Amino acid sequence: MLLLENIEKTYKLQNGYINRVIKGISLNFNKGEFITILGESGSGKSTLLNIIGGLDSDFMGEYKIDNQNSHDINWDCFRKTKIGFIFQNFNLISNITVLENIEIAMTVKGITKKERNRKAKEILTRVGLGEHLDKKPDYLSGGEQQRVAIARALVNNPDIIIADEPTGQLDTDTAREILNLIKELCKNKLVIMATHMEEDARLYATRIVRIVDGRISGEEILKTVKISDEFYNEEYETKKVQFKDLFFMALKNVFSRKRLVTILLLVMIICMSTFLIILGIGIGERENINQIISRDYDIDKFVIYSNSKKTPEYREYREQLESIAAIKNIYFITLLIPTFGFNEGSDIKDQLISDGTNYGQLMLETILINNNTYIEDKILAGNYPNNKNEALIGKKTAISLIFDYYDKNNMDKNKIKAMSNKAILTEIKLINIAYFTESFNNCPTCYQFSEDKYLRFYRNDLIISGIVDDDKLITSTLNTDNTRLFVTKDLFYEIENQYYGKPKTSDIMDYYQPVVLLIEIKNNDYQLRIGTIKQILKDARFNYFSDPVDNYYDYINRNSLFMLNVGIIFSVIIFLISTMITGGIIFTSIRKRTREFGTLFALGYERKTIKKLLYLEGITLSFLGLIITFVVTISIKIYLNNYFNNQIYRDSPDYQKLNIIPIKWYLVLIVFVLLIIAYALPIRKFKKLPIIDALREE
Repeated sequence: MLLLENIEKTYKLQNGYINRVIKGISLNFNKGEFITILGESGSGKSTLLNIIGGLDSDFMGEYKIDNQNSHDINWDCFRKTKIGFIFQNFNLISNITVLENIEIAMTVKGITKKERNRKAKEILTRVGLGEHLDKKPDYLSGGEQQRVAIARALVNNPDIIIADEPTGQLDTDTAREILNLIKELCKNKLVIMATHMEEDARLYATRIVRIVDGRISGEEILKTVKISDEFYNEEYETKKVQFKDLFFMALKNVFSRKRLVTILLLVMIICMSTFLIILGIGIGERENINQIISRDYDIDKFVIYSNSKKTPEYREYREQLESIAAIKNIYFITLLIPTFGFNEGSDIKDQLISDGTNYGQLMLETILINNNTYIEDKILAGNYPNNKNEALIGKKTAISLIFDYYDKNNMDKNKIKAMSNKAILTEIKLINIAYFTESFNNCPTCYQFSEDKYLRFYRNDLIISGIVDDDKLITSTLNTDNTRLFVTKDLFYEIENQYYGKPKTSDIMDYYQPVVLLIEIKNNDYQLRIGTIKQILKDARFNYFSDPVDNYYDYINRNSLFMLNVGIIFSVIIFLISTMITGGIIFTSIRKRTREFGTLFALGYERKTIKKLLYLEGITLSFLGLIITFVVTISIKIYLNNYFNNQIYRDSPDYQKLNIIPIKWYLVLIVFVLLIIAYALPIRKFKKLPIIDALREE
C-alpha cells in the first residue's frame, strides 16, 4: 500500500515568492487499482505523480510504501524494478532503435544481452510493434511512440505504472487505443494516471481523485476491485549495470550522433593538429640542432680544467664530481711534457691537414675509463693498444711526422696525399716514434730536454698500434696546435709512479693532479650539458673550455628557443580556443540530452552511472579524435618534412632528411588528456541537475 499523509510541495521563485503547488494532500493507493488523478493544467497533478514515483523527494509530509518511509528507500533500485513510467511526450531516446529503447530499461538491471533482446521483442510484439524493431522513434507515429513507451514501462513487470497525460499528444481514436492497451496490459497492477479528460477517467478508472489548486477537491469510486495491500514481498533487485553494457551504450551514443560527432571531430582535428604541428616544429628545431651538432661533435662530452694556482689532486674533489647525477664518466686527459716539435708547413702540408694544424708539440694522452668504446669508435686503422708499450697516434700527428721525415730525407712528399689510413699506419710504424726522440742530430727540430726518465718511454719499446681520427675527439678542441699520442692506462700509471713519484696503489688517480678532465654526461642533449657545466662551475677551482660548438649552438639556439617559446604560446592559445569551442559544443549537446538523462533516472539509472556513461562517451570520442588527429598530423608532418628537406633546405646538407616535426608520445598523451578535460567540464555542470528538472527540459 502507498500512503501519503499531509504532503506539501513548494517552489521558491526568483522574485522571492513561494509557490505552494501541493497543499496538504493525503491519499492511499493499493495494488489492483486504476486511479485517475483528474485536474486542469497547473493543478499539481504532475507534481504529485513525481513525488509518488520518487522523482521528487523535496517535499513535506509523510510518504510510506508498505509502512516504510520513502526517505529510507533506495529509489534508483525501486524505480528500475517496481515502477514503470509512461510520459505524455513519450521520452524515447531518438538516436537508438525501438528495440534498443526497450532493452535500455533492462540494461540497468544487469540482464544479459540475449535475455534483453528476447524480452524486448516479446513485449513489442504484444503492443503491436513487432515489425518496427529496427526503426528510430522519430520514424514512428505518435500512437506508435506511446506504444513503445508502454512496452518500456512494462518490460520489467513492475507493480506500479505511473502515466502522466499518456494521451495528451494523441488524437481521440489513438488515445482510446492507448488507454485500452494500458488497461489490458496492466491488470493486477497499480495504475496511477494523471489526465484532464473526465471522459477518459470514467471509461477506464476504478477511482477518480479530483485535484484543484494543489488540493483534493473530491474522490469518486467507480468500480470495486480486488486489491492487495502489499507491493513487494521480497527485496527488490540491487544488481547494477555491467561495465561492458555501459561501454557499448557509450559507443552507441557516440556513433549514432553522426552530425554532432562530425562537428566535434573537425574542431578537435583542426585545433589539436595545429597544436601538435606548431609545438612539434619548435621541439624539432631544437632536436635538429642537437642532431646537426652531434654529427660533427660529441656534444655529450665537454672539457673542464683547473682554475687554481696549484692544481688539486683528484681525490680532493672526486666525490663532488661523482655526486652530479648527469655525469656518466670522467675521462682524464693527460698533458705531459712535450718531447719534440716539427717543421712549419708548406702548401702540401696545408692540404694534408685541413684545419691548418701544421705545427705542434707531441703530447702524451690517455683515456681512463672502464671500457675504451669512446676512443675505439674513432680508430681509422689498426687497433686499440693491447699491451702497455703500444699507443695510438692521431692522424694529423702521423701525417705531420711522416711529412717531417720525408722532408728531412729528401723524399717525395706528394706521395702522402694518396696514402690511405692503412698506408699511413704502415708508414709511421716503419719510421718509429723512436726516430723523433733519439738525438738532436737525427731530429734537428727536436727540443732538448733534461727529463731523461720521462723521455725513455718514447724510445724503441713504444709501438704504434693504430691511427685515431683527430676531428672526432673532443680533446682536439683543447688546443688545435697540439698533436697527440694516446697510451694505455698501465703505461700512464708507470709514468706517474716513476716520473712523478705517486703512490703505487689502484687509486693512483686520486693522487693525480689532472689539469684537464673530459666529462661525459648521460644524455647528448645540449641543454643538459649546459646545466651540468653550470653545476661544476659553482666550484671556483674549475673553468670550462669553450669549443666551437658553443658559439655555433648559441647562435642558432636563440632562434630555436624563440621558435619553441612562440610555439608554446600559440599552442596554449590554440588549445584554450579549441577547449572553449569543444566544451561549448559538448555543453550544448549535453543540454539537448537533458530529457534523455531524466528518462534514464526514471528508469532507475543512478546519477553516478549516468556520469560514468558520459565519461565513457568522452573517452571514446577523445580516443577517436586522437586517432584521426594523429593520422592527419602525421600526414601534415610528412608533407612538411618533404617540403622543407626538398625545397627550403635542399642546398643545406646539415638539414637533409631531418625530422622537422617530431611527434612525441607525451604530446599525444597531453592531447588525449586535454580532450577528456574539455568533455569533463560540461559533465560537471549537469551532475547535480534535479531529475524533475531534467524531465521538464524541452
